[in-house]
Amino acid sequence: LNDIKHLQYILYNWIIGNQLIIKYTNRIDNREFIRAFASVFRLFLPDGCCHLIEATNPIASCTANLVLFDTGFITTTNEREVNHDNSSIIITIIVDNIDYHIREAKLETLPLLISNITVPTYVKTIIEALTDNSLDDEAFEAIITQHKIKYL
Repeated sequence: LNDIKHLQYILYNWIIGNQLIIKYTNRIDNREFIRAFASVFRLFLPDGCCHLIEATNPIASCTANLVLFDTGFITTTNEREVNHDNSSIIITIIVDNIDYHIREAKLETLPLLISNITVPTYVKTIIEALTDNSLDDEAFEAIITQHKIKYL
């Protein structure tokens, strides 16, 4: 997720209406960490436009644009596959059981090598804010809110 091109791909496709699926493994019964992680993505959409669903089983097509899929209860590889269309963006996350840090994050649906995506100004602004290490959390959230109002 530190790759700017991948982040642009994720944000662009999600903002234009494609589904973002976050598959995670968390072997303890506390989902607060993954919910906090998902709330960061909620900042990027206009207020009231993030429709979240949490699942522990493969789900049929739904209207949610953010799906949290807990793979910790799944025993076979086939069950890990989530029903999705070709436009879905899938991120797999492994959460450390001890300190709740992300041990591994992988983008399963990689962008095409030759991609002619025009990155919208809103996404460029988010990327710039994410890479600015001088911003604290409050300033970052204020910038995102201001640009949501301006561009979305």
